[in-house]
Amino acid sequence: MKSDRRHELQTNELANWLGRQYERHQAHLPTILWGVLAVVAVVLLLGVWGSRSSRSTADAWEEFYQIGNADAKVRPKRLKELAEKYPDTEIALWARLDLADQLCYDGHAKLDIDRQIATVNLREAQQTYALVVQSPKAVPEMIRRAALAEAKCWELL
Repeated sequence: MKSDRRHELQTNELANWLGRQYERHQAHLPTILWGVLAVVAVVLLLGVWGSRSSRSTADAWEEFYQIGNADAKVRPKRLKELAEKYPDTEIALWARLDLADQLCYDGHAKLDIDRQIATVNLREAQQTYALVVQSPKAVPEMIRRAALAEAKCWELL
């Protein structure tokens, strides 16, 4: 019985303390609520922005892989479009690298058939490789691959 009474008194002390705190901060309550609401809104906006950004990145990679299965004649055009659609991103660098590979391959294949077209393709490939090498966002793997292929283009020219 005494423990029930003690528990009741402790509960009353807590209720009294909460009541005092409410009265003490009642004047600041609207400001606090607006602040909490602003923080929640910022968190929600950042979540939506992050979700859209990751969805856009996933869409870009999906498009990149689909281009890999495309016909060799339309692949360079689609890789250029992808690089222009997502500028200053990792996907744009990979698209440029694949574009340059395709141009180098086409130039090498046409070297004996039509030297003028081959030279145009090889020069464009060389310039595209140079763009990848000079990009601050290029990872070491890209730089190595582009540098070696650029040298191959120079040799073929």
